[in-house]
Amino acid sequence: MKSPIERHCPDSKRLEMLLLDVDPRDAERKRLQLHLQQCSKCRQESKEIDAFYNILVKEMQRPVSNRLLDFSQKLCNNKTLVALFDCEPLDEKPNGHGKGYHVKLLHLSSQDPAKSMTQFDLKALPKDHIVLRLVIDPDCQTTVCYLWNAVLEEYENWTLDLPFGDDPFLVAANGVVKIPYLFHDRLDDKNVYFNFRPTSLQETTRFEKILESMV
Repeated sequence: MKSPIERHCPDSKRLEMLLLDVDPRDAERKRLQLHLQQCSKCRQESKEIDAFYNILVKEMQRPVSNRLLDFSQKLCNNKTLVALFDCEPLDEKPNGHGKGYHVKLLHLSSQDPAKSMTQFDLKALPKDHIVLRLVIDPDCQTTVCYLWNAVLEEYENWTLDLPFGDDPFLVAANGVVKIPYLFHDRLDDKNVYFNFRPTSLQETTRFEKILESMV
């Protein structure tokens, strides 16, 4: 038989919305918080939900591995193109666009289909270099860029300025950035610029962090 407190337990969805900070109603949020103080069953459930999303946020903000990119290409029956670029820092002071890098093509899947991304030892590159890994889908006409660096694990508040387009592109915390549909020749032997955008004073909810990590 349920206790008087357990008869007022919210369902799992309500608890999840509270922990994701997506319920805008203060009265509802306070009511649930008060219930958690009194109900050990809901406190335990909320701890389990909280632990799950803590792990999810951390994992989604990690840089994407080359192994995962190889796997995604196989799922697409090799229709997608994968390009690997090495970005070497320019010997110049940062300007209004940010810190400059010269881009050189290291690998293109259509030119060397037998070689996979995991065969490249990115850690052998100098630590101040940044790697661009492009996944180009001709059918959907989309290009997604994945950043990699030997030292950095998060790219929160970074922007990428390409040699085409008017505005820089915002980079997600895990180094993922959507860019216009393009082929490798538009980046090879060109200069790009990375900039660090100051952190906004507005607090980001856990739900917003998850959305920012998705492409």
